[in-house]
Amino acid sequence: SSTRNYFKEVYSSYLNGNYRAAVVSLWSVLVCDAVYKTRRLVDLTNDRWAIKKIETIEKSQRQNSTKSDWELNLFEEFYEQKKFIGIGEITNLRDIQKKRHLCAHPILSEDDVLYTPNKDLVKSMIINALDDFLLRRDYYGKDLFPIIIDTLVENSEYYASEKNIKPLISKYCQRVTTGAIYQIFKNFWKFSFRLDDEKSSEHRRIIHNACIHLYSEVKTRPELLEKIKDDLDYFENISFKTNPLAHLFSFFCRHPDFYKKLSPELRARIRDYLKRDEEDDTHYVYKIATM
Repeated sequence: SSTRNYFKEVYSSYLNGNYRAAVVSLWSVLVCDAVYKTRRLVDLTNDRWAIKKIETIEKSQRQNSTKSDWELNLFEEFYEQKKFIGIGEITNLRDIQKKRHLCAHPILSEDDVLYTPNKDLVKSMIINALDDFLLRRDYYGKDLFPIIIDTLVENSEYYASEKNIKPLISKYCQRVTTGAIYQIFKNFWKFSFRLDDEKSSEHRRIIHNACIHLYSEVKTRPELLEKIKDDLDYFENISFKTNPLAHLFSFFCRHPDFYKKLSPELRARIRDYLKRDEEDDTHYVYKIATM
């Protein structure tokens, strides 16, 4: 990739002891990679924020190609709006930008000596840049939810087969932040087991299958399982109409551990529902749960 090729210059400067050059080129590589990631959001998801951001950057460069205030701002918005990076990462990136300015401009010390970072400092900045941004692939946000659900609905015949849903969920989850995965799972839960609108009712089987696979992703992250405990009121706000409840039973068949997280009151209410005498309800629940 372009980022990998550009990074070779950073590494070469570092190995040769050209530490100021290494820091200057490191910042350039970070900015280029941030732009590439933003463009990829446009290409893959038609992300509104990314579209607007690219337009702003291109306009700024047309007006003044040497203007650089947009560079740090791009990272700030990855932090504040997209939640792609956290406070630790943005703090390190701000520091690299400051060091870049010190290295790129003739700022002399009291002894009329140019600022030159030492080897260990440059090494730490390179490692931080790699860990905090360059090597990260999870840059989708929670706004990916409408993209996924529209893909499922618009291609409902293909995704009627559950085996076709798992690769879709896995593909996106590879590039989604942990916090975003949780928010997307919550949205799918609401559409699967709470809402009773036309879209949810018509495509509930597909949507609930996506919810099943999303929870598999959630379970690989212990911190998200703890968040579920804190948000139990949200997950217990379900519909007791036959269609969403039957699909909820199907979810519990695949993930019995989630049923155990529910409050004793809700579990008792669910057990009472299963004791109902209406044959149609029982048959419907059984049919869905054994798919």
